[in-house]
Amino acid sequence: MTMTGVDIGHARPARSSDTKVAINYLIASGATAITIAEIDGVCTFHVGSKIDPRAVSVQWIAEVNARTVVRQARKLAGESPDAATAARALAQAAADQRVTLTAHDLAMSRAGQAASRIELYIDSMRAKGVMREFTRAYTRRRTAAAANGQGFMSYAVAEARLRKALIPLLVGGQNVGPSQSLFEQGGRSKTNNPRQI
Repeated sequence: MTMTGVDIGHARPARSSDTKVAINYLIASGATAITIAEIDGVCTFHVGSKIDPRAVSVQWIAEVNARTVVRQARKLAGESPDAATAARALAQAAADQRVTLTAHDLAMSRAGQAASRIELYIDSMRAKGVMREFTRAYTRRRTAAAANGQGFMSYAVAEARLRKALIPLLVGGQNVGPSQSLFEQGGRSKTNNPRQI
């Protein structure tokens, strides 16, 4: 990776429903953003999917690598780095750790396309009646939880978790099994960690 081609363009993305869907896809895929934000000519690094409106650069990376890359980038950038220095330090840290940074625009484009494929897959599941089975399983679980005096997630949350569970399956080219296994992947009670699908 060369240091001469570092792009520092302003990365203040407009929030739209497509952007939210793409960001949710990236998060579910195990990615997070590294934002270089500029305040009074001095840049700072931030990790997380919330994009700072003062961002001069946003890069996406596997979440497991983000903190170590940013830690090294901060050391390389030194105190009070400008945008160019911060961007070069981030690129160097990623290269040193042999991890890939993906520019925000490219990551959003790819994630948007992948999210569209998931929606098409969900539509095909609806057409085949698989979502009806998912809904029945959800209703059974919610009713059982209510009978035991326990809370249970809303249907919207269960469906969102199903979408998240489908990402690794569709990326890996796997077929999804019967509705019960769909619900196991997509539905969990409120007491479980929502990050665990």
